[in-house]
Amino acid sequence: PGKYKDSASSACTPCEAGKFAAISGSHTCTPCIEECETGQVEIVACASSTDRLCQGCSVCAAGSVLVGCAGLLPGTCVREDGCVPLLGISRSIVTVAQGGALVSSSL
Repeated sequence: PGKYKDSASSACTPCEAGKFAAISGSHTCTPCIEECETGQVEIVACASSTDRLCQGCSVCAAGSVLVGCAGLLPGTCVREDGCVPLLGISRSIVTVAQGGALVSSSL
């Protein structure tokens, strides 16, 4: 895996970047999926012996929406009112990025 058999020289040649050969003795390398589709996150990167593997984004509990699931980011479940649930935390200070600026908030 990760190489193809060059018919001209019968030597095994490594696949170039962005292509893979999953089976030993392949005669060509196959292009990897370019990127995950909308609503999916990458769980295995393209490598010489494997194609990129994508998986559907997580489903959030009722009353929450998924934000930021794309490419390599799995996303975060956020309450519909815009707050990130902080389970098991009471009376803490939370710092979040908002429009590029850091904002501190007491709970």
